[in-house]
Amino acid sequence: MLELLRDPDPHRARRAMEAMTKMVKIDIATIERAAGEASPLTTA
Repeated sequence: MLELLRDPDPHRARRAMEAMTKMVKIDIATIERAAGEASPLTTA
């Protein structure tokens, strides 16, 4: 999980942090899925 929060891609790290802050219990799989989502700023 720390790898995701420290990711060099600031958008990926932000998505992971946002997913984590919404949780009562930390759900690693959900954080990993959120970090893997495409950033709205990087659409091609």
